[in-house]
Amino acid sequence: MPGMDGCEATRRLRQRPELARVAIIASSASISEAERQTSLSAGCDDFLPKPVQAGALLELLRATLQLEWKRQAGPGAAVTPPPMTDAEIGLLTPPSAEELSRLLGLADQGHVSGVLNELGRLEEADPRLGAWIEQVRAVARSFQIKRLRALLRAQVASVSRQLP
Repeated sequence: MPGMDGCEATRRLRQRPELARVAIIASSASISEAERQTSLSAGCDDFLPKPVQAGALLELLRATLQLEWKRQAGPGAAVTPPPMTDAEIGLLTPPSAEELSRLLGLADQGHVSGVLNELGRLEEADPRLGAWIEQVRAVARSFQIKRLRALLRAQVASVSRQLP
């Protein structure tokens, strides 16, 4: 939009009474927490980093618009198990403290694609980590950054306590 960025457009939309309650989700290639906060301060309901993942977008739309998706399982459709709690994830086999620290560093930077890439590398290197990686990947893909950081911090602390 020449002469106007997304934040200014959002501010103007929020000033119009008939549009004040319309859901606005910002999306940017910049995934910094500052960029997210700027968008939220401008009046956006949420923020989705680019590249936009279909699953993350659908989950954000579900939560923002308070939708309930109705899914029809066709023949051969995979059934996705319900997500685990952080405590349940903590019972699965995690990677080494060094690998967890690397993941935490990426999460602390808000580098979700880096976390996902690292999880892919770990999955190829050690298939025993599959269940743990699947759960952490789901948290990362849904862009629950605070939860991802807390989960990884807890895992680092747990693995560090087990070291001789």
